[in-house]
Amino acid sequence: MNLTYLAFVVMSAWVLLAALYVVTTRNVVRAAYGLLAALFGIAGLYVIFAADFLAAVQVLIYVGGVNILIIFGVMLTEHLGRVPFRLVNFNLFPALAACALVAFALVLGVLIYPWPESAASYAPTSARIGQMFLTKYLLPFEVASVLLLVVLIGAVAVARKEVRDE
Repeated sequence: MNLTYLAFVVMSAWVLLAALYVVTTRNVVRAAYGLLAALFGIAGLYVIFAADFLAAVQVLIYVGGVNILIIFGVMLTEHLGRVPFRLVNFNLFPALAACALVAFALVLGVLIYPWPESAASYAPTSARIGQMFLTKYLLPFEVASVLLLVVLIGAVAVARKEVRDE
């Protein structure tokens, strides 16, 4: 067992435990913090796979942007504390059966697929990805940035409207 494999196993366990915490906790703020931990773990997996640009984007966009926006949205909304929770969930057994079926299909697919002996030695660099963003993919990149700006302005407008109504 080499160090890379051990790091992969540790990071994968970290991501799975954090994601499990997100879906099992009843506190929305704690779920958002669990999502933060899971997203950091995914960035760690990108580092292990030598995808430095993807790791940086994961931390900057998902951890630094989306998750912080979720935490602010949760903290600005007062109605979440008044949502009643049912202690008995009748959808638990069908959900567990569906999860078991999907897990079985995934494991079967991994075992049946003829995997290649070695991976291709393709190593995209951050400079090449940045060059592609500013040349070939400039329009989709700018459309995505304007869309994120519109969503952020809409979230601020909704939060301000709730404050004014009170």
